[in-house]
Amino acid sequence: AQKKGNRKIIFSVDRLDYTKGVNNRLKAFEYFLANNPQYHEKVIFILAVVPSRDNIAKYKERKQIIDQTISQINSRLGNIHWQPVIYQYHALPFDELIALYTGCDLALITPLRDGMNLVAKEFVASRKDKKGVLVLSEMAGAARELSDAIIINPNDVSEMANAIKAGLEMPEEEQAIRLEAMQSRIAGYDVKIWAEDFLGELRNIKKKQQDFQVKFLDEYSKIHLLEAYRAADKRLLLLDYDGTLKSFVSNPADAVPGKELLQLLKELNENKNTVCLISGRNSDWLEKYFGDCNIHMVAEHGARFKYPDQPWTNEVMMPNDWKEPIQQIMQVYVRRCAHSFIEEKEFSIVWHYRNASLEQG
Repeated sequence: AQKKGNRKIIFSVDRLDYTKGVNNRLKAFEYFLANNPQYHEKVIFILAVVPSRDNIAKYKERKQIIDQTISQINSRLGNIHWQPVIYQYHALPFDELIALYTGCDLALITPLRDGMNLVAKEFVASRKDKKGVLVLSEMAGAARELSDAIIINPNDVSEMANAIKAGLEMPEEEQAIRLEAMQSRIAGYDVKIWAEDFLGELRNIKKKQQDFQVKFLDEYSKIHLLEAYRAADKRLLLLDYDGTLKSFVSNPADAVPGKELLQLLKELNENKNTVCLISGRNSDWLEKYFGDCNIHMVAEHGARFKYPDQPWTNEVMMPNDWKEPIQQIMQVYVRRCAHSFIEEKEFSIVWHYRNASLEQG
């Protein structure tokens, strides 16, 4: 067995999983050694990989890649007195894990993607001596809390190698400042507080859902509204079309106004009233069905506007070169969501999912 002596220790522990970026980590260590020969025989990388799904072919293949990379590093850069990478492929007992956390000089935690990553927090919490450096992937959720770590891009081998060098050379005073800040943060946001915040957010969502529910006028409000309506010298009626004046239908083209609705709009547009129809429909469609009503109209939710007996005017001017790339993105969701479809308008593109199953969200 190798003795530590004056050698620096880098430590990593992770499951055998393609999201953990273990091979990238090894490549970064190899790059670090290749470009910093002064660290040869002065640093050891202890890598513990916990078996996971190793009966699956792809995971077996991933383990073989890791094994080959380690063998390559040790044979190319090591010697009879120094093995750069010490590799263990088994779960570590808790006391051994804590010993490695507290005994290493640098913890290298660089997943390609991770929801939080408890290993990083465990390392920080274990360092009561206020020594040691955490190199952490920006793709780990914990990076938002542990911002005093050296944050790296786990896909950039050279950046990771530079971070290893910076971490090994970091003064102890700076190590202590960074660790104290991170320890204070995780101590002040424990699992109990996290759970309370989580449940609080759930309650807030339910409250917002209730706030957005359709509210019907009670009798008192109806009476008050009618009194205010009768007393007003001028009245502006802003009316939506789809879902308000006309119920939603499976095919938007079928939602045409009937004679009764058209007559009602004409009657409303008399005396002290100004009626404005606001719709996501395009101006040609609105003109076709409501052009004789002599009312104000707004098309495509504000893109075009029309005064009574006046031509349509554009409220926005924009090129249409944005449509094609956006349509390509939206087509992905059309394919994923059965019975949804895209409607292209002059100034907008609409994704209709009213016919989709509720089970699809």
